[in-house]
Amino acid sequence: MSDAPSMYLCVDCGGSKTAAAIATKDGTVVGRGLGGPSNYTDVGLAKFVQSFSDAVANAYKAALGSGDAPELPLNSGVLQAAWIGVSGVDSPAAVAALTDALAPLLALPPSAPRLLVANDTHLLASPLRLHSDVSTAVVAIAGTGSIAVSFKLQEDGSLQELGRVGGWGWLLGDEGSGFYVGREAVREILTRADRAALTGEPAAPSTLRDKVFEIFEIENPYDVFSVIYAADPTPGIGATPAAKPILDKERKHRMAGLAPVVFECAFVDKDELALTVLRSSAGALARQISAMLKTENDVSPAANAVLASSSILCLGGSLVSQEGYQNLLKEELAKFGHVFRYMQYVDDVTGLGAAGIASAA
Repeated sequence: MSDAPSMYLCVDCGGSKTAAAIATKDGTVVGRGLGGPSNYTDVGLAKFVQSFSDAVANAYKAALGSGDAPELPLNSGVLQAAWIGVSGVDSPAAVAALTDALAPLLALPPSAPRLLVANDTHLLASPLRLHSDVSTAVVAIAGTGSIAVSFKLQEDGSLQELGRVGGWGWLLGDEGSGFYVGREAVREILTRADRAALTGEPAAPSTLRDKVFEIFEIENPYDVFSVIYAADPTPGIGATPAAKPILDKERKHRMAGLAPVVFECAFVDKDELALTVLRSSAGALARQISAMLKTENDVSPAANAVLASSSILCLGGSLVSQEGYQNLLKEELAKFGHVFRYMQYVDDVTGLGAAGIASAA
């Protein structure tokens, strides 16, 4: 191990799996590994440590080969720094408990900049470490749900959370998310049906409306209520054989499941209704992001508001992975007077995280 290059570790600890990546000083990812579930709130400390250890050990095996890979706990000097993002960790007490548990496993001092332990949303801000001309970032996650969080890079390499907006779940929020897109699609179909009834003129043709009718197995816009408001399936039983397949899904997933259809209709079919839905959804996400921003002309900005022009927007989640939706989001943010210096979709959280702490070392 004495001839091994300096190693930098990033681990994303989530509810379904634990993912680890190891990079060398130049930011090259040389090993990846997976472990079991590690949401700290769900699994507790013992299971967390086991899943974490499995992922790190597997990453080292991939990087160095089974014969040369070290076992946990590591010896001093094997690892230079580590950044650990943990789902279910929000309180200082939980961060401290995990830091104390992981420091001896990794042979690192229990403090920044060598060992950073935080909520997993922090990892999505990893591109912030790769740009020397910005010190603040906004993370916007839009998948099934949505949330936006702003950060400032501290001198010790840690990230200070400045504020967060959203993350309230599908009943109260999730603006710009998959659920929001699906709901807006149904609302727009109903709105146009109401307008057609009032004016006596039929609604314009729409591939999106046709596909929603097909998925819901309906022929009339107002029949959507029988699908949207039908009770959730009983766990382990599902809908009766005679019922519509869509009713096997929970209510929120009946809506969220429409999002891919909306995107296809908007960007492939160029369907006007679908594009209207996505612009509305991007606008809702932009409003959420804008709540944490200020402009140079603001007379009394919020104490922790940041300037988009000197920040990076880091995007995560399946919806914002699509370039068309990113462009709509840019346009909607510009309407609020916000243009970010950088915008990046983070598709490799652990790889970018490992490269980020390597660049800061």
